[in-house]
Amino acid sequence: MATGDRSFIPGLKRLALEASEGQSIVGSWGHKFAGEDGRLVGYGMMNAPGLTLTNSLILAQKAGVNDPKVRIAIERSTRLLRFYIGKGAIPYGDHQPWYQTHEDNGKCGMAAVLFHLNNEPEGARFFSRMSLASHGSERDTGHTGNFFNILWSLPGVALSGPHASGAWMREFGSWYFDLARTHEGTFVHQGPPNTRHDKYANWDCTGAYLLAYAHPLKKLYITGKSKPLIPQLDHHQAAETIADGRGWSNKYRNEAYDKIGEKDLLKLLSRWSPIVRERAAMALGRRGVSPNKEFIEMLSSNNLETRYGASQALAHTKTPSPEAVNALRKNLDHEDLWLRIESAEALAKIGEPAMSALP
Repeated sequence: MATGDRSFIPGLKRLALEASEGQSIVGSWGHKFAGEDGRLVGYGMMNAPGLTLTNSLILAQKAGVNDPKVRIAIERSTRLLRFYIGKGAIPYGDHQPWYQTHEDNGKCGMAAVLFHLNNEPEGARFFSRMSLASHGSERDTGHTGNFFNILWSLPGVALSGPHASGAWMREFGSWYFDLARTHEGTFVHQGPPNTRHDKYANWDCTGAYLLAYAHPLKKLYITGKSKPLIPQLDHHQAAETIADGRGWSNKYRNEAYDKIGEKDLLKLLSRWSPIVRERAAMALGRRGVSPNKEFIEMLSSNNLETRYGASQALAHTKTPSPEAVNALRKNLDHEDLWLRIESAEALAKIGEPAMSALP
């Protein structure tokens, strides 16, 4: 495009149409393209190729591909993916939001780029922040290896600004990238600590690392060519978000939160991060804490995240909390779908005392 040569457009349009026509009727893709009936072939939906293909379709539009099939495919996919905004990392497929870590095989980074390209600040902001909070053991893992977690790290993080990029590099990226560099200047795939299921051994990953290092140049759409769409975090905000990602490893998943006091865990139930809220809720549940008065007050908070957190905590309590039934019932009528779902899960945990909530 920089040369003005447009001879690539027919080929690009052909590929974009193949991808669009291979989408399922609900906006997803799988291991293969969908069949003629619009249903996925194989065992179902995969968000990793779906995000990548949607990014490619948006970029194809920017390159000059103008076709209604492409527009419809983008609209279907983004409508499906918007569901996960504010709820967790984008999961493997047609599953509930991923709560275990802030990133899942690079899909939050992919989503941050996607929503930024599609001029949707809410999604870009949330998933960029999720990317920033994923570092250390969270980042150094992944289904079939950590390749995609590393590849899509800075493309997602950098959207939140230079303080975000700097904080993430200081916490994890700078030393990890240095260890991946060979004496020849190329970069190799290091793999996660446990390499048993790693599928990317011996890959030359130079391109992936150069993509990260190219962000200051801002020459490509995926490296910040367009103007910032979302608020750029300051130093304090970036440091806070980095802190949200600490305290978890594959081997020691609970120990850090089990050391946090009850009052501080209750505060964490109101954090922006669904992962922090879930970890705090689980920690309260493990120690058998049921501060019902506080939970009930939180269920009527003006802050939606606080209501989420209280519902999550009630779903993890070891003993039923019938005192919370009325407050949870009220939230079943809330306009926010996810709060209604979280409230229903908490009521299900309470069991028999919550039967009055049934219509």
